[in-house]
Amino acid sequence: NTLSNLANITQRPEITTNETKIKTEELSQSIAQLRTDLVGINETLTRNLTWVQSDQQKDH
Repeated sequence: NTLSNLANITQRPEITTNETKIKTEELSQSIAQLRTDLVGINETLTRNLTWVQSDQQKDH
């Protein structure tokens, strides 16, 4: 949610110059990529934790 809020804030500058607009778009793209990367990391960690839990249950 925080990344989404930050993305929304950066998309609404009150006074835009061309340079500001370009920087804002770059920042928004970076935030979107970070969001995608974090989702991937979260999914990988969750998958690994699930695998470890399953493996430990087999041992007990």
